[in-house]
Amino acid sequence: MDGRSRRFFAPCPRGLEGVLEQELHDLGVPATSKTDGGVGFTAPWSTMYWVNLKSHIASRVLWEVGYSPYQTEDDVYRAAYALPWPDWFAPSQTIKVKVSARRCLLPSLDFLTLRIKDAVCDKFVAMHQRRPSVDTERPHIKLDAFLDQSTITFYLDTSGEPLFKRGYRIASVEAPL
Repeated sequence: MDGRSRRFFAPCPRGLEGVLEQELHDLGVPATSKTDGGVGFTAPWSTMYWVNLKSHIASRVLWEVGYSPYQTEDDVYRAAYALPWPDWFAPSQTIKVKVSARRCLLPSLDFLTLRIKDAVCDKFVAMHQRRPSVDTERPHIKLDAFLDQSTITFYLDTSGEPLFKRGYRIASVEAPL
């Protein structure tokens, strides 16, 4: 991929944001912004890969793909539909949508999850006449959305499994007893 910088967010356990910020600086990330629950940073793809490989504190690395103000569930749908999802993955891949919020004024995060999934699938149908399937257990693509009082931010997960599982049970063996 090109060397342009993109915005990422590395979530971590609460209380470890300062440690993660220092770790990111040590890994070569020059510009970071610490928030509750993680650290945002701007970097090229190569740095994102390096953070995924070397970070001991981050639980994953999320690529910020969209940001929009909202007031209603329909605003969330329109914001999700406006993004170029078919540029980032194919309709043959499975998706999972996860929504989290802090001080969100809308009544149901479950309903928002369905609206975002509908927007992504409707975008694929409009462009390719096919839609991705949903797989909540082992999806190819993990889409995260975070809402605060007035804005929604969309992320694609670049890590796959949580980073603490790197190398976990690569080869299993029969128990000795």
